[in-house]
Amino acid sequence: MKQHGTQQTRPDVQKMNEVLGVLKHLNGFNHFGEMREIIAKLENNLHRTRTEGRNVIQFESNALLRGLDWITLLYKAIAARRVLQLEYRSFHAREAKPGIYYPYLLKEYRNRWFLIAKRKGTNRLLALALDRIEALQELSLEPFIGHPSVDFDHYLDDVIGVTKSESSRSLNVVLQVQSGTIPYILVLRF
Repeated sequence: MKQHGTQQTRPDVQKMNEVLGVLKHLNGFNHFGEMREIIAKLENNLHRTRTEGRNVIQFESNALLRGLDWITLLYKAIAARRVLQLEYRSFHAREAKPGIYYPYLLKEYRNRWFLIAKRKGTNRLLALALDRIEALQELSLEPFIGHPSVDFDHYLDDVIGVTKSESSRSLNVVLQVQSGTIPYILVLRF
Protein backbone atom coordinates (compact mmCIF):
# COMPACT_ATOMS: atom_id res chain seq x y z
CA MET A 1 0.00 0.00 0.00
CA LYS A 2 1.54 3.24 -1.11
CA GLN A 3 0.41 6.81 -0.59
CA HIS A 4 2.10 10.05 -1.58
CA GLY A 5 5.47 8.39 -2.02
CA THR A 6 5.57 6.86 1.47
CA GLN A 7 5.10 3.21 2.26
CA GLN A 8 2.07 2.49 4.48
CA THR A 9 2.17 -0.80 6.36
CA ARG A 10 -0.85 -2.75 7.54
CA PRO A 11 -0.12 -1.93 11.21
CA ASP A 12 0.04 1.80 10.26
CA VAL A 13 -3.35 1.59 8.55
CA GLN A 14 -4.78 -0.38 11.48
CA LYS A 15 -3.55 2.27 13.95
CA MET A 16 -5.06 5.04 11.83
CA ASN A 17 -8.37 3.14 11.79
CA GLU A 18 -8.23 2.98 15.60
CA VAL A 19 -7.48 6.71 15.84
CA LEU A 20 -10.31 7.42 13.44
CA GLY A 21 -12.67 5.37 15.61
CA VAL A 22 -11.70 7.39 18.70
CA LEU A 23 -12.17 10.67 16.82
CA LYS A 24 -15.60 9.57 15.59
CA HIS A 25 -16.56 8.72 19.17
CA LEU A 26 -15.35 12.11 20.47
CA ASN A 27 -17.12 13.93 17.64
CA GLY A 28 -20.41 13.27 19.43
CA PHE A 29 -19.37 15.44 22.39
CA ASN A 30 -20.00 19.18 22.17
CA HIS A 31 -16.41 20.08 22.98
CA PHE A 32 -15.09 18.00 20.07
CA GLY A 33 -17.97 18.59 17.64
CA GLU A 34 -15.91 20.55 15.12
CA MET A 35 -13.89 17.56 13.95
CA ARG A 36 -16.19 16.50 11.11
CA GLU A 37 -13.89 17.81 8.39
CA ILE A 38 -10.79 16.23 9.93
CA ILE A 39 -12.58 12.90 10.26
CA ALA A 40 -13.77 13.06 6.64
CA LYS A 41 -10.23 13.81 5.43
CA LEU A 42 -8.81 10.90 7.44
CA GLU A 43 -11.52 8.55 6.18
CA ASN A 44 -10.83 9.58 2.59
CA ASN A 45 -7.07 9.05 2.99
CA LEU A 46 -7.58 5.65 4.62
CA HIS A 47 -10.01 4.66 1.85
CA ARG A 48 -7.42 5.59 -0.78
CA THR A 49 -4.73 3.66 1.10
CA ARG A 50 -6.86 0.53 1.47
CA THR A 51 -8.22 0.48 -2.06
CA GLU A 52 -5.40 2.30 -3.85
CA GLY A 53 -8.23 4.17 -5.48
CA ARG A 54 -9.47 7.64 -6.12
CA ASN A 55 -10.78 10.26 -3.70
CA VAL A 56 -14.41 9.94 -2.75
CA ILE A 57 -14.50 13.45 -1.29
CA GLN A 58 -12.65 16.59 -2.34
CA PHE A 59 -11.73 19.43 -0.04
CA GLU A 60 -10.71 22.89 -1.07
CA SER A 61 -6.95 23.01 -1.41
CA ASN A 62 -4.23 25.09 -2.96
CA ALA A 63 -1.09 23.19 -3.96
CA LEU A 64 0.80 26.47 -4.44
CA LEU A 65 -0.01 27.77 -0.95
CA ARG A 66 3.05 28.82 1.01
CA GLY A 67 3.41 29.44 4.73
CA LEU A 68 1.78 26.26 6.02
CA ASP A 69 5.09 25.22 7.57
CA TRP A 70 4.66 28.08 10.08
CA ILE A 71 1.36 26.80 11.49
CA THR A 72 2.79 24.45 14.13
CA LEU A 73 5.28 27.04 15.41
CA LEU A 74 2.63 29.77 15.47
CA TYR A 75 0.10 27.52 17.18
CA LYS A 76 2.60 26.64 19.91
CA ALA A 77 3.57 30.29 20.38
CA ILE A 78 -0.08 31.36 20.73
CA ALA A 79 -0.89 28.53 23.14
CA ALA A 80 2.20 29.25 25.28
CA ARG A 81 1.77 33.05 25.00
CA ARG A 82 5.22 33.56 23.47
CA VAL A 83 6.44 36.67 21.67
CA LEU A 84 7.68 36.29 18.10
CA GLN A 85 10.07 38.11 15.88
CA LEU A 86 8.78 37.89 12.32
CA GLU A 87 10.24 38.99 9.05
CA TYR A 88 7.12 39.98 7.16
CA ARG A 89 6.84 41.31 3.63
CA SER A 90 3.61 43.10 2.89
CA PHE A 91 2.27 43.23 -0.65
CA HIS A 92 3.53 46.79 -0.96
CA ALA A 93 7.08 46.20 0.33
CA ARG A 94 10.07 45.19 -1.77
CA GLU A 95 11.66 43.31 1.10
CA ALA A 96 10.67 41.81 4.43
CA LYS A 97 10.86 43.92 7.55
CA PRO A 98 11.57 42.45 10.99
CA GLY A 99 9.19 43.18 13.83
CA ILE A 100 8.23 41.89 17.25
CA TYR A 101 4.67 40.56 17.46
CA TYR A 102 2.29 39.26 20.09
CA PRO A 103 0.34 36.40 18.41
CA TYR A 104 -3.29 35.80 19.40
CA LEU A 105 -5.09 33.72 16.77
CA LEU A 106 -4.58 31.59 13.65
CA LYS A 107 -7.42 31.96 11.16
CA GLU A 108 -8.08 30.15 7.90
CA TYR A 109 -10.09 32.05 5.33
CA ARG A 110 -10.72 30.80 1.81
CA ASN A 111 -7.90 28.30 2.04
CA ARG A 112 -5.32 30.88 3.15
CA TRP A 113 -3.97 31.17 6.68
CA PHE A 114 -3.58 34.35 8.70
CA LEU A 115 -2.06 35.27 12.05
CA ILE A 116 -3.99 37.81 14.08
CA ALA A 117 -1.35 39.64 16.09
CA LYS A 118 -0.28 42.98 17.49
CA ARG A 119 3.06 44.53 16.64
CA LYS A 120 5.12 45.71 19.62
CA GLY A 121 4.65 49.41 20.22
CA THR A 122 1.19 49.57 18.64
CA ASN A 123 -2.28 48.76 19.84
CA ARG A 124 -3.76 47.79 16.47
CA LEU A 125 -4.51 44.17 15.59
CA LEU A 126 -3.17 42.98 12.26
CA ALA A 127 -4.02 40.06 9.99
CA LEU A 128 -0.68 38.76 8.71
CA ALA A 129 -0.85 36.29 5.82
CA LEU A 130 1.32 33.26 6.59
CA ASP A 131 2.54 33.15 2.99
CA ARG A 132 4.10 36.61 3.53
CA ILE A 133 6.15 35.52 6.58
CA GLU A 134 9.75 34.91 5.53
CA ALA A 135 11.31 34.12 8.92
CA LEU A 136 10.08 33.45 12.42
CA GLN A 137 11.83 33.25 15.77
CA GLU A 138 10.46 32.86 19.29
CA LEU A 139 11.70 35.46 21.79
CA SER A 140 11.57 33.60 25.11
CA LEU A 141 12.94 36.52 27.17
CA GLU A 142 10.47 39.09 25.82
CA PRO A 143 7.36 39.44 28.04
CA PHE A 144 4.08 38.61 26.33
CA ILE A 145 1.41 41.33 26.27
CA GLY A 146 -2.12 40.01 25.95
CA HIS A 147 -5.08 41.77 24.42
CA PRO A 148 -7.79 41.18 27.07
CA SER A 149 -10.29 43.60 25.52
CA VAL A 150 -10.84 41.24 22.58
CA ASP A 151 -12.68 37.91 22.67
CA PHE A 152 -10.76 36.10 19.93
CA ASP A 153 -13.31 33.27 19.85
CA HIS A 154 -15.74 35.78 18.33
CA TYR A 155 -13.46 38.53 17.04
CA LEU A 156 -14.16 37.81 13.36
CA ASP A 157 -17.77 36.61 13.68
CA ASP A 158 -19.19 39.75 12.07
CA VAL A 159 -16.61 40.06 9.29
CA ILE A 160 -16.34 38.55 5.84
CA GLY A 161 -12.60 37.97 5.57
CA VAL A 162 -9.93 38.58 8.19
CA THR A 163 -9.42 42.32 8.17
CA LYS A 164 -11.18 44.24 10.91
CA SER A 165 -10.74 47.59 12.54
CA GLU A 166 -11.35 47.49 16.28
CA SER A 167 -13.19 50.80 16.03
CA SER A 168 -15.60 49.64 13.33
CA ARG A 169 -18.98 48.25 14.33
CA SER A 170 -21.16 45.76 12.56
CA LEU A 171 -24.11 47.05 10.54
CA ASN A 172 -27.45 45.50 9.73
CA VAL A 173 -27.72 45.07 5.98
CA VAL A 174 -31.09 44.61 4.31
CA LEU A 175 -31.09 42.70 1.04
CA GLN A 176 -33.90 42.62 -1.45
CA VAL A 177 -33.92 39.47 -3.56
CA GLN A 178 -36.27 37.60 -5.84
CA SER A 179 -38.18 34.82 -4.11
CA GLY A 180 -36.45 32.11 -6.18
CA THR A 181 -33.07 33.26 -4.86
CA ILE A 182 -33.97 33.04 -1.16
CA PRO A 183 -32.98 29.34 -0.67
CA TYR A 184 -29.48 30.05 -2.07
CA ILE A 185 -28.99 32.97 0.29
CA LEU A 186 -30.31 31.14 3.35
CA VAL A 187 -27.65 28.41 3.04
CA LEU A 188 -24.90 31.04 3.36
CA ARG A 189 -25.92 31.82 6.95
CA PHE A 190 -24.29 35.19 7.26
